[in-house]
Amino acid sequence: MATSQPSYIAELITKYKLVDSAPVMTPQLPGLTLDPVTKRSTKQIAAQPWYYRGFVGSFQYLVRGTRRDIANAFNWDAARQVLKYLNGTSTYGLFFDRKASDVPYKVYTAASFVCQPKERKSITGYCRSKPGGVSLSTAEAELVVPSEGAKENEWLWHVLGEMGFPQKVPVQ
Repeated sequence: MATSQPSYIAELITKYKLVDSAPVMTPQLPGLTLDPVTKRSTKQIAAQPWYYRGFVGSFQYLVRGTRRDIANAFNWDAARQVLKYLNGTSTYGLFFDRKASDVPYKVYTAASFVCQPKERKSITGYCRSKPGGVSLSTAEAELVVPSEGAKENEWLWHVLGEMGFPQKVPVQ
């Protein structure tokens, strides 16, 4: 069983005028620091708020559907890089093999203050969602992250079961 969204990605590439751009191999430039707000991005968003919101909403739709690989937080300046990446990887998606249904999946979690030094919020989990609260220490962040991973695992456990891939052993 496979699910991907190449038609939707093609629509986005056309809508945001990147049809002639060269595809790139990574969704994020190496060493890119994502500041929450920059003067440039604030001006662009204020000039065209619906355009930016559509951009973000389109990415969120892809992330929730089939493209967890672009789930990292991004700003206006980094969004074009993600679209160029999608341009070259539009057929990527989720693939399930019934023969492999007995292979248990694993959940990995991690926390990092490096990505958001000003806010002291960590980027967490494979979904890379930024927690709403502020951790007072690395130790506290390391306690919050497994909890978030467990919630994500619970959702995935049910989705796999509904798709005909019930998990027979506990998740590692």
